[in-house]
Amino acid sequence: MTGFVLPSRIFVSYATQHSELADRLVKALRQAGHEVWRDRDSIRVAEDWREEIQEGIRAANVIVVIMTAKAAESRMVRKEINFADELGKKIITLMAEDVPPAALPFTVFDSQHIRCVDNFADGIQQAIALLPRPTSAGGCHIDDEGGLLDRNDRAIVSHFRKASYIAVIELITVGKSGSKVCLVDAAFQPGDDMPSTPTPHWLKIHHSQHHPGTDINQPVQRHEMAYQTSMQKYMPRLVDSVNSTLENASAMRIALLYSFIDPSKDTISLGELLENGYLGQARNLIDRTCAALLEWNQTIHTERSSPHDLLVRCLHHSSGSDKNRRLEDDRASVHARLSSDEVGFGLSAESTQILFNERDLLPNPLAYLQHVQIWETARKRNITWPRGHIHGDLNVRNILTFQDVDEITLSLIDFDTYDPETLIFLDLAYLEFGIILQLCKPDTQAKQTELERLSTYLAEHLLLTEDVPNLGVISVGIYQLLKPIRQRVDKLCRQHKDYVLAYWLARTACGLEMSRKTRVNKSERFFALLFAAHSLNTHLKGLKVEHKRSYDTYHVNWPETDNVRSI
Repeated sequence: MTGFVLPSRIFVSYATQHSELADRLVKALRQAGHEVWRDRDSIRVAEDWREEIQEGIRAANVIVVIMTAKAAESRMVRKEINFADELGKKIITLMAEDVPPAALPFTVFDSQHIRCVDNFADGIQQAIALLPRPTSAGGCHIDDEGGLLDRNDRAIVSHFRKASYIAVIELITVGKSGSKVCLVDAAFQPGDDMPSTPTPHWLKIHHSQHHPGTDINQPVQRHEMAYQTSMQKYMPRLVDSVNSTLENASAMRIALLYSFIDPSKDTISLGELLENGYLGQARNLIDRTCAALLEWNQTIHTERSSPHDLLVRCLHHSSGSDKNRRLEDDRASVHARLSSDEVGFGLSAESTQILFNERDLLPNPLAYLQHVQIWETARKRNITWPRGHIHGDLNVRNILTFQDVDEITLSLIDFDTYDPETLIFLDLAYLEFGIILQLCKPDTQAKQTELERLSTYLAEHLLLTEDVPNLGVISVGIYQLLKPIRQRVDKLCRQHKDYVLAYWLARTACGLEMSRKTRVNKSERFFALLFAAHSLNTHLKGLKVEHKRSYDTYHVNWPETDNVRSI
């Protein structure tokens, strides 16, 4: 990889009477590899100098002020400082003279200031030390004052090939696997047909396990594959990417940088809409998302598989050459999570049924996943299922819309797990599960009871009617939000009698997939297992197969933790 110097863009503010001090500062900054905007060098003849100064401040990452008595008196210096403060720019003040506090611009008190009355050269070096450091070892300069990225994240991002500068603004979400999505300002090297001044972008740090023999660039390739489909109009463009395996060679991180569809507008995720109670806007966004998914799959191909084979295929929707081995890895991870006493329930794949909370006797999804012989007569029954495109991780944080606009817009991010040829119901199942848990977190006994009722009802009814059942206060809102999803499912299921069986298997796979996530607490893992068991029970009833009874029924109850409150 070719290294290059990553400059900060510095605006120097000073009184003209002290241009000699400005000369020394500018020379030192440029020698340190930074770009410097200074009025004498940067304002072109016949240009509106006020507008040029404002543009210089807008383009800068940092404002360095040489504060002297004359600078404190200067109306222009004060205007420059105030304008920079309004834009939220980082300001560093070099106190080159002792100035009475009453004479200083108010903003100076909130800035980082360095006293250098006796040694201006030392003050310059202290200022440079506060700036994001240029480097030629990587490729991208990182400004992460809030410490939102860890050491490994920063090491990977520094090797972006096109981006020359990344300022981390906000951590948007941390996924169940530890992956992060951040809002950043990114600037690019000249000649890449990308903005050289910082503009908003999405930064995704993808965490996954690295399997020997697999292509480390697979998430990038999947995004590019999805971008070649009709979904492109709802996707941000991938503008840079880099990957790395960590020290133990089994963990992998991939940094992906996406452009905004419209950087001039602020975005909000479906998860944030739900969290803040904007349920009307959330319902419209869910409806728009479902419509886009069906539009994406206007041409549906069909395939026939045994229920067990389809369940296994759904669990890891991989169409690559390593599919079979990856499927085994994923089944093993589901078993490991659920059988663990610490993070799971000590669940055994040998028990064919589970008694949930001493009330609901349901088939054990783990047993049906691991043992094909449990399916008995259903093994000989192949079902037809709709094959097409899926996003692969359609959680509520990956669905975005613009804030404060009348028309609902849609943008989907994070196509790392895109698959062009798997069960299309998976996205709808993931979306349904995510909406439920976003609105009804199982952190009180009342919510846990409500989730049980809701899970039972949703597994017994495909099409949700206008009559809201008495499931609980929160469930009324959830019920209304899920209607657009179920309407699309019902529309698809009318095309073939087997499709409804495939839908319940998609929900079973979704519950199992969520139960194996790393950053899922035990109560959420319980609900994921219950979600899968109810769905599997409905699927088996549709096959006219009773779930296999066993003498060793496994008992699973809501976990007793300090986080669960009784009300």
